[in-house]
Amino acid sequence: MRTVRDPRSVGELLMDADAQARQLLMHTGGDDAPALMRTWGEVVQNASDLWAAFPRELLSGPDAGSTMRRLEAMSQTLHHAQLRQIWPGPGPSHERLLAIADNLARATELVDRYRGEVRPTTPAVRADLAAARMRVMHTLYVGSHAVGVAVQQHHRDLQDTFGKKGSPKQQFGISRNSRQHAARQAAARRAADHLAAFEQLAGAVIGRRFGDVLAGEHQTPASDTSRLGQAVASLDIQSHRVLAATPMAANLHLSAATQAGMAHAGLVILAAASSTGQLDPSHRARLVPALESSGQAWHRLADQWADMLAPGDRADPSLRRAAGEMRAAVYEVAMDKTGWATAEVISQRVDLAEAAATVQMAVAAAVEAAGVHQDVAVRDQSLTGPARTMAARTRELDGADRQLPWVNPADLHANRVVALPAPLRQELVAATDHLVDITRKALSAGSVLNHAGCPSPAGTESPRRLPQERQRQHPPSTLMPSRTGPQR
Repeated sequence: MRTVRDPRSVGELLMDADAQARQLLMHTGGDDAPALMRTWGEVVQNASDLWAAFPRELLSGPDAGSTMRRLEAMSQTLHHAQLRQIWPGPGPSHERLLAIADNLARATELVDRYRGEVRPTTPAVRADLAAARMRVMHTLYVGSHAVGVAVQQHHRDLQDTFGKKGSPKQQFGISRNSRQHAARQAAARRAADHLAAFEQLAGAVIGRRFGDVLAGEHQTPASDTSRLGQAVASLDIQSHRVLAATPMAANLHLSAATQAGMAHAGLVILAAASSTGQLDPSHRARLVPALESSGQAWHRLADQWADMLAPGDRADPSLRRAAGEMRAAVYEVAMDKTGWATAEVISQRVDLAEAAATVQMAVAAAVEAAGVHQDVAVRDQSLTGPARTMAARTRELDGADRQLPWVNPADLHANRVVALPAPLRQELVAATDHLVDITRKALSAGSVLNHAGCPSPAGTESPRRLPQERQRQHPPSTLMPSRTGPQR
């Protein structure tokens, strides 16, 4: 079977890595710390490899490359220390950090392949290279902060459970070895200190220069909506294939989160269409609230699937590629450097009537996607989640009997993967029922785009179903020529 290559450019990969690091900061906790620490070294190593692959003309002074070398050395030192310590020990990696590492590795491959075609002899090219370098450093800066926050929380959790000096407390009737607990706490404390130093060093390079340097970043804007439309159709197909075969939490989370992100991007595009007269204000008044409600419902469902993620869970590669291409297509149409583009900028890139039709296509596909999630919630009896998260979420539910042991104490202590407790199943079914209703209303509201005379987006298939990643995205930098030639 032929492997489909990631079609994104270097700039798009770096923007996505940066955005993933920001998402990491918002969606990690103490329980994630061991998996994060097992994966962090790979992220730093791949960032260092990419840094070394950039043209040497990128270096602007005698200390330009020294910081990255110091960061790499610090990471290697921590890794070697972890090999000698009881914590974090062997176990699964962290999916989002692996996604960042994959993006950096793919970017390095592209830079190595096409480096001879890039001559940083003009101010514009040199500015773009500097922006790429800033993206890499900013990813490490935000990522180290996110990992550090999780490790600090993990250290506090160990103290709360076993005592500040590692003295064992009775938890669920299971005794502990105080020496091992003291060693785990000490290792977590050292890791937190290391990450704080790492963050400060990376932050010193960024300083207040992030926005100024990113201003020189080259972004190839969309010339039409064909890429976005094709991304919607491709993601629709891949999500249905994957969810039919493996309806695991990682795939379901990525599907729901991607839908939430597409709804958010759709609101930006519709706002631009309305402000430029391409969408009647009365149509916008009906469609925008419906799309907002749909996005919020997808967002909440994505959080519920995220609660069921166990360390080491990772979405299907084909679904990850399709979601990544969707994000890149959104960047091309609706992003500008570090945030959403203005209506004026978007209107200069694409025909907004055509873009609004693409949004309508995504809204239609979301209805069937909601049905797939509903079917899994109702029928799939193999749904599981980490015991501690399952127990905590059950205790938070209104109406759940807090006296019942919804999770076995031994499973809770070891944080094993357990079957979804009945109250959480009921909550999940209710959430998907609500989602189906909301997406149908959005589809009904979206019918105004057809009556408004919006053309069908060129070069796209009519969708059967869909999804999109809930990420507040931030744009690319361009190291290589256009998409028709070597990837930047």
